[in-house]
Amino acid sequence: MKNNMIERYIKETGALIQCPAAEKKAFLSRLREEIGELPQEEIGSVEALYERFGAPQELAQSLMSDGADLEFIKKRTRLRTGILAAVAAVLLIIAAAVVIELIDNHRQSSGYGKEYVVEYYSEPLTGGETER
Repeated sequence: MKNNMIERYIKETGALIQCPAAEKKAFLSRLREEIGELPQEEIGSVEALYERFGAPQELAQSLMSDGADLEFIKKRTRLRTGILAAVAAVLLIIAAAVVIELIDNHRQSSGYGKEYVVEYYSEPLTGGETER
């Protein structure tokens, strides 16, 4: 029960933190260690965690004000979004070109092809033989 409560507290805090993944992971790891070092009777309830460390919102806010550069995070997020949008646009253009080429090939071949097999005999047919 206590482990679930602790993990839920850490997960809620982690969801509110907006910083690089490595920093977030390190912070949550330190938080988990600090909580683990406390005597079990001190962390008997969610209220005890809130009293000791603060609400997840407060904890995340204090981390954000301590060292995370929000403007840098926003710029990096915009850059990643722009790159992903550009890659998606290029893939869409390539897919459209392939579809257009396939449709064009289909129209040129009238959708199907006919094959004719012609056999030639090296000797002319004589009276009793019939053509195949």
